[in-house]
Amino acid sequence: MAPVDLWIELLHGSGLEPRAALAFTVTQDFEDDQFTLGKLPVEDIEKLYGLQVQELAVFDSLEARVLVQTRRENIVLVEVDAFFLPDMGPGSYRREHARTTIGIDVIDPDARRLGHFHHTGYHLLNGDDYEGVLRPRRHAPSGRHAGATAFSERGIREACKRPAFGHAARRGLGGSSVRASAAAPGAQPDHALARSLSRACRNDDRAANPMRVSTRST
Repeated sequence: MAPVDLWIELLHGSGLEPRAALAFTVTQDFEDDQFTLGKLPVEDIEKLYGLQVQELAVFDSLEARVLVQTRRENIVLVEVDAFFLPDMGPGSYRREHARTTIGIDVIDPDARRLGHFHHTGYHLLNGDDYEGVLRPRRHAPSGRHAGATAFSERGIREACKRPAFGHAARRGLGGSSVRASAAAPGAQPDHALARSLSRACRNDDRAANPMRVSTRST
């Protein structure tokens, strides 16, 4: 589950009022040796804003799944290595490995760029940093960082579905933008599954029956 500061930015970036979600803080308690963990309950987020947080199955590559989900106008919450995040500042960026959660809302694989929410702001990531976050196997650390874990491969991977209402928030990336909008209320998931299976079957059929080129002489 994403930390509170990230949720505040996600909600604000979607034109929603984050303060409405902070009622959970009054239930925080001290249990003899520690305080209960202060995190936004998923059920509160759904009740207040109509947002759903679903676990994301990464069956091929994280980059591919992020591309699909952001094209559906969902935000992907993923735990990554802060080593590749410039907004961490000179004390941590490219100096130490640590887990942190970001919310990716736009991605351009060809240009190796993405836009993401992190901590208390919105940031752009590109080049080798993009590679380190979304293509960790291709960007394996060396030297004293050789044992670093590709956090994005086994950490938090969730998709935050946009609400059925709210302000259209735009985030720029090299001239393009993404708008927060709703999936159609009452949309049938079986229709989307059928379309996806149909595309997969067509691709398999093409692979099994490649186009034949005739070389008849005339």
